[in-house]
Amino acid sequence: MSRDKKASHIRVNNAIKEEFLEKGYMGATIRGIGKRAGMTSAGLYRHYQNKEAMFAGVVEPLVNEICEWMERHRSRGFQMIESYNDQDMFSGGNADENTGGNAGGNASENTGGNAGGNASENTGENTGGNTGGNAGGNTGENTDGNTGGNAIENTGGNADGHMLFNESFTDMIVEVVLPKKDEFKLLYDCSKGSKFENFIPDFIAENQNAFFKAYSTLKEKGFPVKDIDEAEIRMLISANVSACFLPIIQDYDDEKIEGYMSTLNEFFMPGWKGIFGVD
Repeated sequence: MSRDKKASHIRVNNAIKEEFLEKGYMGATIRGIGKRAGMTSAGLYRHYQNKEAMFAGVVEPLVNEICEWMERHRSRGFQMIESYNDQDMFSGGNADENTGGNAGGNASENTGGNAGGNASENTGENTGGNTGGNAGGNTGENTDGNTGGNAIENTGGNADGHMLFNESFTDMIVEVVLPKKDEFKLLYDCSKGSKFENFIPDFIAENQNAFFKAYSTLKEKGFPVKDIDEAEIRMLISANVSACFLPIIQDYDDEKIEGYMSTLNEFFMPGWKGIFGVD
């Protein structure tokens, strides 16, 4: 695309956004867009085939970015959930067998490492390591690792349930939506009548389904999740996502939006961790 044509395309896209933001998809007209862009309808059709294509041309890049970010986020989360056995993701209890990794609590037979929790029946030997705790009752085996907390059979490393929550909707807002605020407002407020009019409701429903699936999977695996029903999870997801969208829709500046996202994360994240048993 030549420099002049690129500049013309940018001018057209700006005119499209202005027209749709002011009048919505159904109220916007090709003539109105042309007037804003300073060109005839025929000139606009050199850039886009029709009004539907104009709207899609502006919002679809954001739609794709949101979908790609969420797919990576969900895929990573489910891979983590499926890879964990029993309760090793929530290492915080008594250590039965820790091979090659770090646990965090009570241990018994410690060979070649340092025991730093409470142990009572220390029925093994401590080779090359220091034992610094009181005896207390758990028997296990720790080879080449340090024991300092509680874990349930952690072999090869530290499993941490908090990793499931190291990114959230607020990160998606800051990374993906914030640079395209106008495009998001078009999706949220101005898309009725277009093929994107159900994008936001569908987005919320997909995330409700994904969270409930993750919750149900963990519950089936015996993780210490909070007893909560599907309707409650759907209500909480809707509240969480809607709260993240609100500062964008109300057109706050970027600095305020980032601050609000931090506040929302501090508010919602402890609740989600509690529901998933990662206090």
